[in-house]
Amino acid sequence: MLIIVSLTFREAARKRILLAGVVLTVIFLSVYWTGIHFAFESMRRIGAADTTAVGEVANQFEASLFFTMGLFMANMIAALVAVFTAGGTIATEIEQATLHTIVTRPISRTWVIIGKWFGHALLLALYAALLYGSLVAIVYLESGWLPNNVLAGGALIVGEALVVLSATIFGSTLISTAANAIIVLLLFMTAMIGGIIEQIGAMLGRDSLITTGIVSGLLMPTDPLYRFAINIMKPDASVLGAALPSGAADLGPFGAASAPSAWVIVYAVFFALGLLAAAAAVFNRRDL
Repeated sequence: MLIIVSLTFREAARKRILLAGVVLTVIFLSVYWTGIHFAFESMRRIGAADTTAVGEVANQFEASLFFTMGLFMANMIAALVAVFTAGGTIATEIEQATLHTIVTRPISRTWVIIGKWFGHALLLALYAALLYGSLVAIVYLESGWLPNNVLAGGALIVGEALVVLSATIFGSTLISTAANAIIVLLLFMTAMIGGIIEQIGAMLGRDSLITTGIVSGLLMPTDPLYRFAINIMKPDASVLGAALPSGAADLGPFGAASAPSAWVIVYAVFFALGLLAAAAAVFNRRDL
């Protein structure tokens, strides 16, 4: 199994789609950093004489707002990388008959699935952690603000990418690469849009919108993990809330006006493990 992990990691790292993702990520971070730099430079000129607590609150609010927007985009990028690097991990190898050289060895198909999951997970976790760390570093260098619970938040963001990976590998045991990518991305986008609807519902006091967001999050618990991470990383509400208009401290539809409880982590773990177990069960019964 460790050999499969190593081979999968190296194969995924050599894919052109990953190289394209890295290039696009560098472009995104460059544009993001440029925007933040000029935003904070303008803010520093306007409030150069403001050394009061109000000036610090404004700095924290703007930093957390930019960080949240950047993290929102980073989640989508990480999901795309997960889908396009692992989307054909089983389906493509069945079509090309390369799996025949593996399944004939004295190793169960379950361990093949687990090995491939770990190989992709190592690469994806490294990518997501570097992307997250880059966002934290950029915001800190420009504003001096560091999110609360920064390590726990990073672990949740990496976990979100791994949930997408589990769904992708499960789909790869059932359908073609293209269909798998479309379905997983649609589920991810549904959860994301549902999360936005939930936040708008929380700000407007509409329970029906909040329920819609919660239900969509059950289909793919990626957005709930993101909202929970944002909620534990944002500045102290008692600090921001006293100086900002009502609801502004929740950072709008990108933030966590309606945040899930810690039970979302338990649900996400069982969701990912359940999909991995289902992938192994399907692969064990599939005729190659």
